[in-house]
Amino acid sequence: MPSLPSVTSVVPRFSTHPASSGEVSVTPRAVTGVIGASGLLGRRVCAAAERVLPGVRVLRAARGVGGEGWLRADLRTPGSLRAAFEAADVAIDAVGPFEYDPAPLVRAALAAGCAWVDLADRAAFVAAAEGAARAGAAGAVVSGASAAPGLVEALGAAIAPQGAATLRAWLSVGSRKEVSGAL
Repeated sequence: MPSLPSVTSVVPRFSTHPASSGEVSVTPRAVTGVIGASGLLGRRVCAAAERVLPGVRVLRAARGVGGEGWLRADLRTPGSLRAAFEAADVAIDAVGPFEYDPAPLVRAALAAGCAWVDLADRAAFVAAAEGAARAGAAGAVVSGASAAPGLVEALGAAIAPQGAATLRAWLSVGSRKEVSGAL
């Protein structure tokens, strides 16, 4: 039997960076901003948020889309995201592939008082987001909230009581769903 390739999983992390008082205040989230809302993943995140978070307003942001309920924003220009960050309690970054530097975006979101969540699955991206969070304003950052790391973490939690010290995972995810143009 051939050996499976080694996969390093990026485990989602929740980081809080306290204000000067040492406390991070948590308030009910009324507005969720989705960056990359016009893409395949962004559209699905928006639909899921509206379905499972009643009472939460979903603010859509994308670089080439405008109109009612949309903000025109481009992640290559963090200043263009200011309106989205200032209008939202939580920003969800659904702009893949996650091969760009998230640091300016994370810093801008936290400076606007907006929590940050990204759906990245690349270790370098997650490390850069976490580094920006540590160096930025107070706030909450969840980086690496992709499906694949979550599946690996769930598998690890299930077998950990059996004494496994190392988990090597190979995931082959497929479906008949539309493939993202970013892949």
